[in-house]
Parts: sequence; structure tokens; C-alpha cells
Amino acid sequence: DGRMYPAKKKETDDKLAAIVGLTKEQFMQVAMIAQGEFMELLRAESNKKKEIFRKLFGTGVYAKVVDELDRRQKQFSEQADWIRKSIQAVSGRVQVPADGSEEAAAVARAKDRISKEKDLDITAAEALERGLKVLCDEYAREEKSAGKALEEARGQENAARKAQTEGQTLQTAFADRHPQSLSGGQKQRLAIACALASGREIILLDEPTSGLDYAHMLETAALLKTLRDMGTTVLVVTHDAELIHACCERQGTVL
Repeated sequence: DGRMYPAKKKETDDKLAAIVGLTKEQFMQVAMIAQGEFMELLRAESNKKKEIFRKLFGTGVYAKVVDELDRRQKQFSEQADWIRKSIQAVSGRVQVPADGSEEAAAVARAKDRISKEKDLDITAAEALERGLKVLCDEYAREEKSAGKALEEARGQENAARKAQTEGQTLQTAFADRHPQSLSGGQKQRLAIACALASGREIILLDEPTSGLDYAHMLETAALLKTLRDMGTTVLVVTHDAELIHACCERQGTVL
């Protein structure tokens, strides 16, 4: 009726909502379309309707969000598929030893699981990695032990070759000599050689360096150490302190 409504803002808003029948939020979502255009909208295809309503209600930004999420989902799916194929390729090259150990069996199970699963579970790859680490550590220890044994065997082989060469030299030099024609030192070395040639696991020598000069004493000490390294037990009864110092690991004194 043209009169000024005297109420405050909230009361005025409530009065307008009562008159119009819509709240502010509802009114902002109303689109006025002419009757002819409305019929055209009803007959339009779905994609066209979507485009029109996006323009009317400003929802285009949400469509962009959906498109971006779809793009990222596709990108991550492709990356996951590439990772799965890479893990399966690496797993396929793993050669599991048939040694019957639990570690090898665990690796075999993880490998079989990886090869069969289409949607790869990362826990299978982690199980394979753990199992391979355990096996590699174990084989590294075995390799180190085998290397040490090989080094010892080579040392024994070299010592045996050296002894063989020296024996052949002595055989050439003394083949036609009678034992009684030998000097005291030579007889002593011959006695030691006979003891060593017996192949016994335990050898007992009584004053083996008696009558030998210092150089031959050192040779005898080196020979006894070689026998010790080859696993022969050598017991020596001697007054020769230099021999004891040169080759004996343990010593006892008889008073």
C-alpha cells in the first residue's frame, strides 16, 4: 500500500520470504525461461541440457573438478600398472635356490603370488624383498667362509708343491749316497723327512735340530709350521729355544 515497513533487516527478510514464498537462497536458484525456450530445453539432448544448466547455475567449475579428478585417476592407474608390470618382470628373473630352507620357500611363495595377481598387493613385493635380503646375507656369509677355505687350501697346495720340489732336488743330489756317508746334519734332516713321509696325523720329534746349523734350523721350523697348517699335530722335544720361538704355538717345560 506504499507505506514504509519499519522493521529491522532480519524481520524484513522474513516478511519478504513470506510474501514471495522463497528464501534468498531458493530465489537465487530460480531461472526465468520463456515458454518457447523452455520447450526447446525439454527437447534438447542430455549433453546440451547439462551445458545450459551449468551456465544458468554456474556449476561449470564443478565439472572441471570432476574432469581433473578423472584425469588424475587415469594417470595414477597407469603409473600403478607400470609399477606392477615392473615388479612382475623383476620377480620373474629371480632364481630361487632349491636348498629346502624356509627363507627360499618364502621367496618362492612371494614370487608365485606376484606372478598370478592382477591387482598386485604391495605386501607381496615387500615379502619378496625381505626374503631376498635374508638369502643374500646368508649367501654372502657362505661366500666369505668358502673364500677363506679356498685361501687355506691354496696355501696348503703351494706348501705341498714347494716340499715336492725340494724333495726332488734332494733326491737328485743324494740318490746314490749311502745314509752312513751323510753328515750329522744331513742324517738329522733325513730322519725328519722319514717321519714326515709317514703321513701320520701326529708326529713326535726328539731334538729334531740337533747337529743343524741356524739356516737349517729355520728350514726345519718352516717345515713344521707347514705341517701344522695342514692339520698335522707335531710334538717336539727340544732344548733349542730358537726353534721353540720360531714355530711352536704352545710349550711346556720339564724340570
